[in-house]
Amino acid sequence: MFFGKSRISKKLSIIITITSLLITAGLVWIYVLHPDQKWLMGFIMVMSVVFVLSMNLMISKIAVFKPKPIKYPRGYYKGQKMGSLENKLVKAGFKASPRQFGIGFIKIEEKTAYKIILIKNAESYFNQSNEKQTPTKGIDKCTEFVGFEIFYDVTEEVAKRLPDFSFKGDNVLYEGFYYDPEFDVIVEANKIDPENHLESYNHFKEILEFKECDNPYPVPDNSKKKNK
Repeated sequence: MFFGKSRISKKLSIIITITSLLITAGLVWIYVLHPDQKWLMGFIMVMSVVFVLSMNLMISKIAVFKPKPIKYPRGYYKGQKMGSLENKLVKAGFKASPRQFGIGFIKIEEKTAYKIILIKNAESYFNQSNEKQTPTKGIDKCTEFVGFEIFYDVTEEVAKRLPDFSFKGDNVLYEGFYYDPEFDVIVEANKIDPENHLESYNHFKEILEFKECDNPYPVPDNSKKKNK
């Protein structure tokens, strides 16, 4: 690619473009004064090509599209460490299933299956091998599935992908959470409307003793910018 595979900085691309323009304009001016100097036309054509290429490079450096990050609606709950949640789930009658990246729990109540996975190793989670899992007895008779996944190992990949964990359908509701030890809070990364799963959704949060709290993160003060 032209100019060292676009390794040139935005500032340098502007300088090159302006310089090539001035040189081209200077050569044209000289040629107007001395039209008998035919060799100047060759230089003018070369510099014209350099100018066009450098201008395209400059535009590509300046007009870079930067999509705004999506702001997902979130829910905040008082923090609970992994061990604390495990104890509550066992007491509530959930069946534990150790996994290579953490531990999963499942319980069937009437025709609703509640499943939660607590992840302590994000890398293993995203690169898991096929594990043989015994199907839960009665799962085939369920007409509703509510699932939560809580990451206790929050990496860049988790932060990027977790909002996509939230989805719903006629028979399923699934959501992703993460635990922030700094603020001791469990964050619902993309809080979606549970709609016809509202009752089961709230019941699951009651089992987990998820108590809603205010957003603990500092809110940027934009008042100074507005007053400027």
